[in-house]
Amino acid sequence: MIVGHSGADADAVEQLLRRAGLIFMMKSVETMDAFIYALDESTPDIVLAECRMADINELVAIERVRQKSAELPIILITNTLGDQAAVALIKAGANDYILRDDLERLPAAIRRALIESQMVRARKQAEEALRASEERYRSLVVAISQIVWTTNANGEVTEDLPTWRAFTGQTAEQMKGDGWLAAVHPDDRDRVIAAARHLRAERRGL
Repeated sequence: MIVGHSGADADAVEQLLRRAGLIFMMKSVETMDAFIYALDESTPDIVLAECRMADINELVAIERVRQKSAELPIILITNTLGDQAAVALIKAGANDYILRDDLERLPAAIRRALIESQMVRARKQAEEALRASEERYRSLVVAISQIVWTTNANGEVTEDLPTWRAFTGQTAEQMKGDGWLAAVHPDDRDRVIAAARHLRAERRGL
């Protein structure tokens, strides 16, 4: 999506990006109403915003984009931009800015912004999947009456196990690592240790 460009400027940017080998569909808008409508109607991969716009303040444009998506990249194109203004725009949520005299840098900036956006999305998806998995595990442990736990590759307990604590009276700290063995009856301890070692050896052999 191209924001706030005149037809000639948009054509020039499009030609530059196509010469650089980028494959894309572009939408050019010149007013805030058109910009808001375009954001509502679709989710672009990137927003290019020119600072000398007819009625679009770049800070407002950035805010509207961030309301749409925290990961959607925004690159500003400007004739001049002082250090303070640049810092303000980056803090507001812009990913980068390109001076018109250095427009050839735009394709590389777009590629970098898209890669960073993909990495952020992938990290968030992984974090959400991990949280969901941990929540399912906690729900399982709390919901069933049997004692369920997980260990690391060495058979050491690394997470709190409420059902084990309730059954044995151990604290969360006492059961960590191999501490849970202290709650096993001395007559059964050697057998339990041998069984745990056998299970670990089988797992490593998979």
